[in-house]
Amino acid sequence: MPEQPTMDSCEIDSELMNQFAAAQAIPDTTQFKVVCDENNEPMVFSLGNKIEQKQDPAQEKPVFNPTRFNLLKKDASGQYQLIDFGLKLGLPAEYKGDAINVTQHVESKTLFIALSTSTLSDNSDLHLLKPVKPQELNATDLKSLIMSAGSKKPAAHIVDIFVSPPPDADTYPSVFLTYAVLNRIVPTKDIARVDVKHSGNQWSWELGGGFELPTNPDEVLALTPVVYKWRGEPKNGVAALWKTNKILELAVISFDGETTVSLPAPDGSSTLGTVASSYGYTHLLVGGTDLWYYTYSQLLDKRSQPTKLLSDKTFDSANQLHVAQSTSEVAIWAESSQKGISYILTKLDLKNPNAPVQLIPDGAGGHFAAFKATNNATEHFLIASNSGKLSVLKQNAATRFWQDVPLAAPNLNWTIKFQSYVTHVLVKGTNKQPLLNHNVHLSSSVPQDILVNGRSTHTGSVPVTVKTDSRGYLLLSNPTDDISSANFTVSEASQVATNAKSIDVVPRDKIDAHLSKIKTGTDLRNARLQNGAKLIPDNIPVDLNQVAEAISHFLSVGKPSSMLDLYPVPEGESRVVASWSEDSSDVEAFSWWDNALDVLKEGWHAFVHTGKKIGNWILKQVTDGYHLFVELGTAAYKWVVKTAEEAWKAIYWVFKQVLKVVDNIIDWIGFIFDWGDIKKTHQSIVHVTKGLLETVPNYVDSMTEKVNSFFDKLETDIDAWGRIPSDVGGRKAGPSSIDSDSKLSSTKVNWAITQFHHGGGANDSKISDIKPSPSSDPIKNFWSQACLQIGNQHQSDIQSIGHAFKDLNPLSSSASLADVMKKIAVDLIKKFIQALRTAATKFLSILKTVVKDFKDVITATIDIPIFSWLYKKFLSGGSDLSLLDGLALVVAIPATILCKIITNRAPPDMTGINYDKLIHGGLSDKESIQFSHFGGIITIFAEVLVGIVDAIETFIPFSAQTAESQHSPASDFAMQAAIGAKTKMYVKDAFAVVARAGGIPLDKSLPGYDVLWASWSVACVNSAIGAALRRVELQEDKKQVEKILAVIEGVLGTVNFGLIITVKVKEFEDAEYSKKYRTWTIMDCLSGTFDEVSLICGDVARFDPEPETKAALETISLALQAFSYTLQGIQFADKHSKQIYYSVKNKVN
Repeated sequence: MPEQPTMDSCEIDSELMNQFAAAQAIPDTTQFKVVCDENNEPMVFSLGNKIEQKQDPAQEKPVFNPTRFNLLKKDASGQYQLIDFGLKLGLPAEYKGDAINVTQHVESKTLFIALSTSTLSDNSDLHLLKPVKPQELNATDLKSLIMSAGSKKPAAHIVDIFVSPPPDADTYPSVFLTYAVLNRIVPTKDIARVDVKHSGNQWSWELGGGFELPTNPDEVLALTPVVYKWRGEPKNGVAALWKTNKILELAVISFDGETTVSLPAPDGSSTLGTVASSYGYTHLLVGGTDLWYYTYSQLLDKRSQPTKLLSDKTFDSANQLHVAQSTSEVAIWAESSQKGISYILTKLDLKNPNAPVQLIPDGAGGHFAAFKATNNATEHFLIASNSGKLSVLKQNAATRFWQDVPLAAPNLNWTIKFQSYVTHVLVKGTNKQPLLNHNVHLSSSVPQDILVNGRSTHTGSVPVTVKTDSRGYLLLSNPTDDISSANFTVSEASQVATNAKSIDVVPRDKIDAHLSKIKTGTDLRNARLQNGAKLIPDNIPVDLNQVAEAISHFLSVGKPSSMLDLYPVPEGESRVVASWSEDSSDVEAFSWWDNALDVLKEGWHAFVHTGKKIGNWILKQVTDGYHLFVELGTAAYKWVVKTAEEAWKAIYWVFKQVLKVVDNIIDWIGFIFDWGDIKKTHQSIVHVTKGLLETVPNYVDSMTEKVNSFFDKLETDIDAWGRIPSDVGGRKAGPSSIDSDSKLSSTKVNWAITQFHHGGGANDSKISDIKPSPSSDPIKNFWSQACLQIGNQHQSDIQSIGHAFKDLNPLSSSASLADVMKKIAVDLIKKFIQALRTAATKFLSILKTVVKDFKDVITATIDIPIFSWLYKKFLSGGSDLSLLDGLALVVAIPATILCKIITNRAPPDMTGINYDKLIHGGLSDKESIQFSHFGGIITIFAEVLVGIVDAIETFIPFSAQTAESQHSPASDFAMQAAIGAKTKMYVKDAFAVVARAGGIPLDKSLPGYDVLWASWSVACVNSAIGAALRRVELQEDKKQVEKILAVIEGVLGTVNFGLIITVKVKEFEDAEYSKKYRTWTIMDCLSGTFDEVSLICGDVARFDPEPETKAALETISLALQAFSYTLQGIQFADKHSKQIYYSVKNKVN
């Protein structure tokens, strides 16, 4: 097996853009609980919308109808799964959920779950689950978890269920339920306790009575279950906070009603919460004007006085309290009366809490829950808006910043959108060529959850091993909720590599370069979106020169020769570098910033998203950084900038709070798709492909009459095979001298290709309605009378060529073009031509049937993850896509983008082209040039995608999959189950037909024009034979069929290689042509050689019995396929930049 080089360099390109993933977010909910799974990861129980199997892109805001119990949990492979928890419990298919509550014992992770559902009557059914470990929820059937119910049923519709923190892993916590909303509760009527009984393995519950409060309440403000110490044992009770005659009262009442203890209610008390102590008892939190607490030992002592835990406006008049805790640490969260959400961190004893941090700015609060898995673990926070849309914030343990992160489950039928830096890293070896399927190490400057080639990956300072794809790429999708990003490092993973290189990947480099052009306010004033509109309105009341100055200073932080170095400030001093005042007064006239509050990193999210109006701001340079002072309302705040990350946060603050252009940030300095141009290209591809299929059958009769003359000329033309100029024949057939083009490796051009490759398209597309061919007998006859004969007769020839190529090892630097050609004698090519001559008439007799059948295939409905959603959203107005529509979209996106990069305009509109006139040569010169322009670019990308689908088959074993089959994904967002065999091949056939539709030769003045037609015909025949045979059931087993098809493809490919070289010889021998275009002719010789060696090695690998030989052949095949694409792309870009559009080189694939 050829020795593979180690990593030496990388080509890197990144864009800030909206990224898409095949996944489903948690259905809308306002009632949810976050607990810890068996691996200390968050899992979410929610009462929310039903999990829909299909997504409607047109329905932006589904009706909020919380009736189902949903569970989001990572499975054994580490991927999130979104599950209808009620169905797993065996509830009726159309159950309606009313309420759910979940608590967890911190040390053992044991879960205690209670939920209620509606029946046909107004009453609810209560379901208590036995204590359960998180890993036990992975079972398929959870019916046995439901406890036996007592004879007494709930008396009405259950509004809420309360469950206390469990005292230990084996004791069921206290549970009670309410039949009315909190402020309308009548305790003796609207509250019922639940008594749980346990004997051995048997669990059951019985509904008990309500509670009596010491006084009749005007309004119940809060209820919470508690566990307190009674005669040395834990005892269940409820803490209640209410008003009687406008007087606040607080009491702890035992479940059995035997004990009621009134406690002093602090002034302004409004809500209650609990913290589980290390002994299993609960401390009682009382929120209001301040935050107070009673320890568990005080709950039965009416003389007790509460201890003030915190007095801060962020916790003022709290209306919600939530607690997230580990074995020794506690995070207490509260929503204030101003609808802001804040938290404090403390220990279990509630002593010496940290300073409070506001996370959600005032006015943006809602229903929320928090999560803390272990001591010193990263904090998680989930919040739902009033409409039930769930957002997730996660704190970075290293930077302390909070970040919005996608929290979703893989789902092929859904697509989510999130802002991300999308980075393509083309990894190259010491031979300067891409390293395919190669292990490298990836690390990041701070811990990050990113997608690498579609797989969810956690990176940090310790490198993780990742693998490049079959084209040598790493696709990094790094979600960001602003414009900052971690930096990454790629290095060789091989243990035997010496002097292994490490390459830095800085996703925001392009954004940095863009922003660095802003020197003055005029630069900002002239900034344009991609449609030409102004970024900043003319009437914005901001001094843009000051803003530009601030951006320049922020951008220099952390760079060599920064402004801090160029203009140093002495220790203890400062200087103003930018400022602005709302009322145009002298912002420095008075020291409004003297008592500014420090903005902590933990509090940055609330600061940057605040809805408060800015009064003044001033940026001061100090010795080691900058201080940004901002006046919000009556308070001043200070943000300290010393690192690049802090500076990028500040730049985002400028865009969001000062310029207020954050909604257009991607449109300005990132990348967006021009769906209008893409739609036009898509329509042209569909039209041209259909035109080919409509036209070809009309020529069958005339083609039949010309078979012999066609092959006679073929044999004559192929004699030019040996006349390659010696200087060309001596050129290296390997890729060592080829440099890639940055346009071809750019994120813009590669986005659709890598999304199809890694986002579920290549692996998991599903065709739902293809039926067997109604005309199978003629096709079966062609198989038995022609295909089997060619396959069996020439298997050894193709295998010998493949082994010769393997031994030659064209990936080395020594093999020449002449060396490759010597492995294929001209007599062997003529032998193959004779075999095709024998089969040609039989093939033409079925061609009309083949085309008719294939037209049925391309109109079949297909689901392509992500692309189906994009098609419905931006192209079709909601209608499903056919196979041709879908694959044309995958080709149209990169074709449109590359064409606009090279020529500053989209590909020509081909929807008016008549394909019959095209074949007859009836197009005008302008139309011919436009079609050649169009055909060249779509052919490149269609053939790249054919190669990707082939690579999926080569490296991932495939198994049958139908539209109805259930899919079990193997990683977050990217589903790695292999594509169904026939679906995969239909996809390959359709891409090949798109390539053929664009590859027809038009310029009659070209040397070897008739041979170009022969090459195009041979490529078409290969596509047609495969497409025909996939529609019928053959007697031979699958492996035999694949072997015969591989041999036929090798025969056709070798003949086509002969024809390509023949055309190139004619170009060399045409003095005038060669003088102008000799370089391009040489490139065609090289790429044609790559195609031939790649094809033969790939074909032989499909049936060679020796594993080592098979692996070596696969490596050569994939590598040269990538090199051919690079070479063709470079040539295409060079030609089109010079407005030369002719001569598409067709290949067999």
